[in-house]
Amino acid sequence: MNDWMRARNGWTILLIFWGVTLTGGLLGEAMSRMVFEHHPAASVTSNLPWVVGGSLFVALSGTVGVLRRRRRQG
Repeated sequence: MNDWMRARNGWTILLIFWGVTLTGGLLGEAMSRMVFEHHPAASVTSNLPWVVGGSLFVALSGTVGVLRRRRRQG
């Protein structure tokens, strides 16, 4: 896995991280809707901007961390 990640550039790593975190966020939102009771007027997409923005922030942070670590190790 490390060799495979080392061969990838920053954009590919960002897209991989964003895909994983967005999937986790959407699954969490779906589970929240099934487990907890929500107001009937609350739209399914009401939290979507927070899920997308939060997952993008986490993916950017992870990508920066990977690229910095890679630069330090030489």
